[in-house]
Amino acid sequence: MRVLLIEDNETTAEVIRQKLASARGEIYSLEHADDLSTGLSRVGEGEFDLILLDLLLPDSRGLDTVKKTLAQASQIPVVVLTGSDDDEIAVKAIQLGAQDYLVKGRFDTDLLARSLHYAVERKRMLIELAEANKQIADFTAMIAHDLRSPLANITAAASILRDGLAGPLTEEQRKWAMRIQEGSRRLTA
Repeated sequence: MRVLLIEDNETTAEVIRQKLASARGEIYSLEHADDLSTGLSRVGEGEFDLILLDLLLPDSRGLDTVKKTLAQASQIPVVVLTGSDDDEIAVKAIQLGAQDYLVKGRFDTDLLARSLHYAVERKRMLIELAEANKQIADFTAMIAHDLRSPLANITAAASILRDGLAGPLTEEQRKWAMRIQEGSRRLTA
């Protein structure tokens, strides 16, 4: 798993590097950037499976860091890594699109690896869900389009019958023509 760590503290970066090197199962390739602009330029240069993002960087602070990152790397899962143990900020980061929120010094190797793995999987599922929703919307639009012409013909024919333009109708036949017309209008809507 290719991980981009955007973190200005070298000690924290080294701790993350050691934890990922000792993680079981997955093999991690870690690239480190010490500010947001460098990190985001690296996103444009390479393919990363995940971004591990500090909130307080020399060139960006707080939730703006998450917003800027997601604006440029919307397809890459982002896990926030910060010293701030603030549930309100954590929830807002998740609402913005971050996949997880880890507090520095409060996680072990297994929790870090699990968080990264789950973040990648959640993001993959969100992308698949968005694609499925797009396909459903496209299919629905196609069906609606394909039904409008025949329904317009049915509505017009029922109107011709109801108005007696095709010959005289009994009151009962006129009621049925009105029902057909109203039913096709509802279906069109």
